[in-house]
Amino acid sequence: MTRKPGNTRPRIRRAAKSGCAAALHLTGVDQLIGKTLGMNNMPLVLGYHRVVTDFDSAAQASIEPNLISVETLKHQLEYFAQDYTFVSLDELVASLYQGSREGNKLAAVTFDDGYADVYHNAYPLLRDMNIPFTVFVVSNLIGTDQLLPHDHLYLLVSEAINTSRVDVFRAIGELQDATCQIAKELENELYASSDAFDATRRILDSLNLEGIKTLINRMESRLCLPEDRKQAFRGLSPDMLSEMLGAGVTVGSHTVSHAVLANETADNVRAEVVRSKHYLQNCLNTEIKHFAYPDGSFNALVIAEVARAGYTSAVTTCTHQDRARPELTIPRHLLWEKSSINGFNNLSTAVLSCQANGIFDPATKCSRMHFA
Repeated sequence: MTRKPGNTRPRIRRAAKSGCAAALHLTGVDQLIGKTLGMNNMPLVLGYHRVVTDFDSAAQASIEPNLISVETLKHQLEYFAQDYTFVSLDELVASLYQGSREGNKLAAVTFDDGYADVYHNAYPLLRDMNIPFTVFVVSNLIGTDQLLPHDHLYLLVSEAINTSRVDVFRAIGELQDATCQIAKELENELYASSDAFDATRRILDSLNLEGIKTLINRMESRLCLPEDRKQAFRGLSPDMLSEMLGAGVTVGSHTVSHAVLANETADNVRAEVVRSKHYLQNCLNTEIKHFAYPDGSFNALVIAEVARAGYTSAVTTCTHQDRARPELTIPRHLLWEKSSINGFNNLSTAVLSCQANGIFDPATKCSRMHFA
């Protein structure tokens, strides 16, 4: 992720967070708070994206919070395995219907988007650790070199910022549709931006999938990305998915094209959740029962369409839940390389404990109005 040179804020925040976590963990207060919040009886669902061998190298051309190294993933899972029993998503969802049981702490591992490095790096590790997991696949990505919208945008925005290509940002202001005013505001914001992640985040929050695709085409017409920068984002192939399925891995849907569903029309939402399910079932000859909301974006309409499509469960990226359909708004803890480290860049078990007990949830509370 592009950052301003000499920016020490992330380091200061990590030091403060890990210091607070250490105090709570050493005194056992984290467990007490977790018990008060009911976290000790709640299953733990962990969410990841890409799994790489070298984080620093991969971070040069990828969204950092989407990355975790094999080594860090192993250490995180080893820590949680001390207190939780890892089960498949099917078993975890069944436990939700049956009601929580004191002393029976369950956890499930999930990976979003369906990158090939999940097969190459995560699959061997979790197989050796005897940990079941679920991979939520964007069906259009299977077996292709196609980039997902957020990855494509991030690469383009990063390149534009790094090369001071002002004309690339003008492509945003030239969008001639209902988002014209938003596009002009985005152009001005990106012109002054030095953080590719924040800029990408703003675009994804502001435009629907059609607008994002139009923008990507306009930016690409002015800025050519080197082909070697796209290779790391290759999707899982049907053969990779079939092999993992045969070994007990669960496959779920993550839509057709990773559309941010709350930004889409009802017809588009229905197409994304239904077509991805049907495609995966036909391609893999297995029932697709589980769904993950791209970017954690959902509202009442989206939940209704997911239910109508026949999914047994759906996972989010925040703590908001629909009381009427809790199984379709299952919270997850999204973790990555630096999500649980201290001020010295070392993995902190105290931070992991506080995360599992929901202590940092208020500080990272989702600002979306899911049920407005």
